[in-house]
Amino acid sequence: MSLDKSLRRIFLFILASSLVSAAAMLHLKWKDIKQEAFTKLEYTNNLIQTSMESVLKHQETVLTVLGKRLKELVNTGEHAKAKKLIDEMLIQNPGLVGFGLTDIKGNYILISSNLETMALPNLLKQPESAASFKKTLASNNMVMGRTYFFKPSGNWVIPARLRVTDEHGNAIAVMTTAFIYNSEHSPWNDVVLPKSVRLLIAKQDGEKFYRQYLSGISVNDLHKWINEPVEAHATQTLLSDLYEQKQVTLEEFLSSEKLFKINTTDKNKVKQILTLQYDEKYELFTLVMQPEETLYSSLTPAVLWLSIIIVAFNLALYVMLHLISKIQARSKAILEFRANHDVLTELPNRHYLNTLGDNWIANNSEKAALLFVDLKHFKSTNDFYGHRIGDALLKVVAQRLLQNFPNDIVIRLGGAEFVVILLGYVENEIEGIIQSVLTNLQKTTKINAINFNLNVCIGGSRYPKDGNDIDELLRKADIAMYEAKQRSQPFLLYADELEEKTRRKKAIEKEIPNALANNEFSLVYQPQIDARSRKLTGVETLIRWHSDKLGFVPPDEFISIAETSGTIKEIGRFVLEQSLLEMNEICDKNIKADKKSIFYEERLRLAINVSVQQLLHDDFSRFVADTLDRHGNRLVNLMIEITESLFIDDIQQAKNLLQAFKKMGVMISLDDFGTGYSSLSILNQLPIDELKIDKSFVHGILKDRQARNLIKSVISIGRDLSIEVLAEGIEEEAEADLLSEFGCDVFQGYCFSKPLNKEQLISFIDSYEI
Repeated sequence: MSLDKSLRRIFLFILASSLVSAAAMLHLKWKDIKQEAFTKLEYTNNLIQTSMESVLKHQETVLTVLGKRLKELVNTGEHAKAKKLIDEMLIQNPGLVGFGLTDIKGNYILISSNLETMALPNLLKQPESAASFKKTLASNNMVMGRTYFFKPSGNWVIPARLRVTDEHGNAIAVMTTAFIYNSEHSPWNDVVLPKSVRLLIAKQDGEKFYRQYLSGISVNDLHKWINEPVEAHATQTLLSDLYEQKQVTLEEFLSSEKLFKINTTDKNKVKQILTLQYDEKYELFTLVMQPEETLYSSLTPAVLWLSIIIVAFNLALYVMLHLISKIQARSKAILEFRANHDVLTELPNRHYLNTLGDNWIANNSEKAALLFVDLKHFKSTNDFYGHRIGDALLKVVAQRLLQNFPNDIVIRLGGAEFVVILLGYVENEIEGIIQSVLTNLQKTTKINAINFNLNVCIGGSRYPKDGNDIDELLRKADIAMYEAKQRSQPFLLYADELEEKTRRKKAIEKEIPNALANNEFSLVYQPQIDARSRKLTGVETLIRWHSDKLGFVPPDEFISIAETSGTIKEIGRFVLEQSLLEMNEICDKNIKADKKSIFYEERLRLAINVSVQQLLHDDFSRFVADTLDRHGNRLVNLMIEITESLFIDDIQQAKNLLQAFKKMGVMISLDDFGTGYSSLSILNQLPIDELKIDKSFVHGILKDRQARNLIKSVISIGRDLSIEVLAEGIEEEAEADLLSEFGCDVFQGYCFSKPLNKEQLISFIDSYEI
C-alpha cells in the first residue's frame, strides 16, 4: 500500500507536524515539571530562610540580653555570677560551641566553662574572624562570621557576634558564640531535603564569596569546600544568569529581599534549577538547587503515552490518505485550473504569470510586448453601485480583452488590473493595437439598466527593448501606466526617462522628512496689490526647498509627492506656523515705523495654499485655531486657498468645513478658478471670499478674445456674488490696465514683484511708492 507523491508529502508533513507537536507538548510538560520543581525549591528556600531567621533572631536576643547582664556583672566584679550565667545559657543552647565576651581588641574577657582549658585566639588576629569582628564593632545587628574550623574544640563552627555598648552607644565589648556546624540545632541542619536537592548558605567577604553551609557534604570534606572561596568563574556564571534572566544586578539583588528562580550551570557543566534570596540583616545568601537531570524521570510517562498516540494517529492517517488518493486523481485537473485562473473572470491569474518563468518570452518569441491595463475609478464604482456591479464590469473588461487578443495571453493580476502579453508583434503596430483595444474597452456597456462608460489606462513595455524577463517588463509597464494616469493620457509606452522620473520621485519622497528635520524648507511671499489704490493688500505664501542632496526642488515637483506619501500635513503645519510668525513680525515692524499707508487695509492679508489631504485631516481646523491663538491675528488676515477638487465628492462636507474656518475669522480663496469643475450653484452655497483667476487665462488677455471674455465673466460673477476677484500671473502693465478696466479687484504677478523672502519683503515695503 503506497501513496502518490503529493499525498506522501502531506503524510510526511503531518507526521513531521505531529512529531513537532509532540515535541512541543513534551516541552510544555517539561516546563510544567520544571515549574513544579521550582515551586518546591521556592517553598524549601522560604522554609529554610524562615527557620534560619527564627534561629538567628533568637540567638541575637540571647546575645543582647546576655551581653547587657554580663557587662553589669563584670563592671561590679561579680565574675562568678557572670560565669554561672554564661554556663546556664550554654546548657539552654546545646547547638552552640560556647559563649565568650571579648574586649574591643579581640581578647577574651570571659568564656563559658567548657572553653576554659582551651587556648582561644585573639579574634582580631585570626584571619577567619578578623573581618567579621571589625564589622561587629560597627554594626547594631548580630554579625555572622565565616565558617571555620575551631581548633580548640575540634569543631567546624559558624560564629555569631554582637557588640556590647555603653550608655552612649559606644562599643565596649563583643558577645561571641558559634553554632556547631553539624549540630542538629544549627540554623540549617533541622531541614530535611530530598536527596537530589542541595542547600548552600554563602557569605560575601570583601570581593569574594565563601560557603557558610553546604548540605550533603561530610565533615571530613568540609576543609576543601569551606576554607576556600567560591570559584570566581562559578560566581560570575551565577551573577550573569541572574542578570540575563531577571535583569537584576548584584547590587539590586542585595537590596531586593526577593526570591529569584533561575536556570544555571555548575562548574561541572551540569544544568541546575536554583532559587536564591538574600538576608540583608545577617548578610547571608540562601541557595537551594537541584540538577535538571533528576527531573527526567517525571517526563517518562508523558513520552510513553505520546509515542503510543503518535503511532496510532499516523497509522490511521496513512490508511485514510490512501483512500483519498483515488479521489485526488480525479480532481487534480480542476484544482490546477483553479490554482492558475481567476475565479471571477476565469482568466489566468498572477500565479500563472509567475509560473511562466524569466526565460519564457525569450523561448517563445524574438519580440514581445506587455500591456498593463488598469480600470480607472473602479473603487468608487464598487463603493457606489456595489460589488455585484463591479464584478460584472470586470467580466466585461475580460471579455473585451479576449476579443482583441484571442491568440495572446490575457491575465487578471487582481483588483481592476489586467496584463496582456503579445508575442511576435511588429514595432510600428503597437500603438495602433493599443488604440484598437482602447476603442473596444471604452464602449458603453449596460448593466442592470445602468449605462457605464469604461475608463481605462494602459501602460506598455517591449521585449527586448525594455527588459529581458517578465518581471522587468511588468514593472516598466506599470511605471508607464502610472505616468499615463498622471498625464491624464489613455496610454503610454515605457521610455527610459520615466525610470529616471520614478527614481527622482523616490529620492524626493525619501528626503522630505529629512528636509523637515534639517530646516531645508523656506518661505517666500508674492505681494498682492489692490487694483484701484495700487496699495499692498496682501501676500501669497509660497514654499521653497533647497535640498542638501537634491539641490533646488520646485514645489510643483515635491508637493504632489508629499500629498501621496502623507508628509503634506507636516509641511502644511510648517508653512502656517512660520508664515504667521514672519508676517506678524513684518507688520509689527512697519506699524512701529509708521508705514501703514502703503497697506490697502489696516491688516495685511496672508494667503496660504492648503491641499485637500491637509484640509480634510481631522485635526487641521483645530491646529489652525491653536496657531492663530498663539500668534494672534490683530495684524494679519489669514486666507486659505483651496482648489475645486475639495467639493467634487461631497459639497456638504466642504460647506461645513469652510463655515468652521469662517467662524475663526479665516478667509477663503478659490484658487485656479476656471480650470476645474466649479458651477454658480456651488459658489452660491460656499462661503467664498475670493476667486483667483488662473494665470493661464491672464497670459492671453491681450491677444485672445476668448480669454478676455472669460475673465470678464469671472469678474462679473464675483461682483454679482460679492466675491472679490484676484488675477495672478500679471507680467505686463498693459495686462494690469485692462484687468483694472474690467473691474478686477486684486493683482498678483511679476509685473509688481517676484516672490520675496522675509528680508526682501521688508525692503520691498520700505521702498514701495504708491
